[in-house]
Amino acid sequence: MSFAIDAQSFTCFQPAGHFVRWVKTGFSFSLYTFVLVAAFGVAKGSFLYSILTRKFRIEWFASWEDFAVHIIGGLLMGIGGVLAMGCTTYYRPGCNRGLLQWQWVLSYLSLQ
Repeated sequence: MSFAIDAQSFTCFQPAGHFVRWVKTGFSFSLYTFVLVAAFGVAKGSFLYSILTRKFRIEWFASWEDFAVHIIGGLLMGIGGVLAMGCTTYYRPGCNRGLLQWQWVLSYLSLQ
C-alpha cells in the first residue's frame, strides 16, 4: 500500500480550517495533512514541556467581557487572514512582508 500526498503549504490560519474539514468528514485519513500533524505536534510538545518543567497551569480570562472581546478579535483576525489570502505574521520571501521590508526598517529606525 502506498500513499501519495499533494504539495501543501503552511500558514497560521490553515490548521483551524483543516481541522474543521477533518472533523466534518468523520476524521477521514485522506484529509490527515501536514498542517494537522504540525498543529497537533505544537500542542503536544507545548503540553509535554509544561508538564516536564512543572509550569503547567490552567488560566482563564479576567471576565466574561474579556472572553467575548478575545473571541470577537480572533474571529475578525481569521476573517481578515482569509480575505487577505494569508497574513504577514510569517516571513515568506517575495510575499507580503518581504515587499514591505523597507517599511519595517524605517519604522524600527524611527523608534531609535
